[in-house]
Order: sequence, then structure tokens, then C-alpha cells
Amino acid sequence: MGTNNKLYVTYGGREDAYGGPGSVWKYNNFTWTNITPENNPNRSFSGICTDINNPENIVVTTNLAYMYRSTDGGDNWQSVNMDFNYFPEHYQWAGDFYRWGTSALLIDPNDTTGNTVWSANGFVVIKTESYFQPNTIWNTVMNNL
Repeated sequence: MGTNNKLYVTYGGREDAYGGPGSVWKYNNFTWTNITPENNPNRSFSGICTDINNPENIVVTTNLAYMYRSTDGGDNWQSVNMDFNYFPEHYQWAGDFYRWGTSALLIDPNDTTGNTVWSANGFVVIKTESYFQPNTIWNTVMNNL
């Protein structure tokens, strides 16, 4: 739930097949609204987070390595380009798995600009400090898992 009393929920259909159907919904004033990015029913959505410092900023991910951001409460979405700056040597094989199957997602509440975002999945924890740049640069922030 955002600090603006709106609840955001993701739905994932067939995670085992990496695809949909899935969607993203917003609950506000006793009304549910479908705010799915690109209105793509073939994506299974997973992690979602609002910014505690600006609840209109939202980040959402799919199980198939797509990430979207909204600065207007989900009315409009932008696809997030994810580039990786650092992979521990023992994770080189993982490639795109770094952004697949998000289990946790957080817009860092300590960064009032909203530029720091953390993501975790079954492989690794990643972090960017350039979330509002055209190409986000991500680093792994863990070792020895």
C-alpha cells in the first residue's frame, strides 16, 4: 500500500512457463482499476513497490525480466532498460537471470530522489542508483550465496 492509501497488486498466471496471463491492479476509493503496463496479458507480473517519499512513483517487474516504472500512480508506464555493471565471477553464467523472477522489490526510502532501487530473486540481490536514467545501471550487492 502506498502512503497515498492506494493498494497496488500484481497477478501472475503461469510462472512455470514464464508467461501470463498476468496484470497489475490499483485499489482506490472502493474501486479496482487495471493499470497493467502495455496491457500485455502474456506477462506474469511479480514484484511491485511504491516510493514512500512520492507514492505516485511505482516500479513493477515481470517474471520474464521486464521492469516498468510509473511517475503518475500507474496511469502511464515506461519500460526500464537494465544494464549490469558488476557480476561476481561465480555468477557470470546467470546473465539475464539477474532480473528474472523478482521476489522482492524496494524503492529505497533513504533516497528521497527515488533513484535507488533494490531487487532480489532466487539468484542474487541487485541495486541501481540510476533508476530515473534512460539506462539503469545495476550491480550485484551480495557474495557467496
